[in-house]
Amino acid sequence: MLHSIVYLSSSTSDLTEEELSRILSTSRANNNAVNITGVLLYGKGSFIQVLEGEKLRIEGLFSKIKEDIRHTGVILLLSMDIFERNFPAWRMGFKKMKDTQEIDLLNEQLDFKAKMSKNFPVQSPQIFKLLQTFKEYNYPE
Repeated sequence: MLHSIVYLSSSTSDLTEEELSRILSTSRANNNAVNITGVLLYGKGSFIQVLEGEKLRIEGLFSKIKEDIRHTGVILLLSMDIFERNFPAWRMGFKKMKDTQEIDLLNEQLDFKAKMSKNFPVQSPQIFKLLQTFKEYNYPE
């Protein structure tokens, strides 16, 4: 059974284009080796990442991610079994949210303030809306 997670975190420092490029290169190579797909969004010091693959591999990778010192405040937004991948060809799609309008749209879709609450429903329809919007209108760099 395939599994998918979506998490949110904050960068511990401003990342340069070179640092982001290294993260993507390493992620793509590692993900390719274990058949993990997904996408990474980055903007204003925040990450949102989707990971898809075999459940034990996703759980193992997420454990490593939570300990990565390049970010903090890791919040699991979604964890569920899936029947098919949303991003089957993307070893790690990437989108840098560059302008305020893109970031505002992301905030609106996820309603960040509500989700920071302990009462946030993990299987939120807003997350599915975000994923569908990203899948339809963006392509990995």
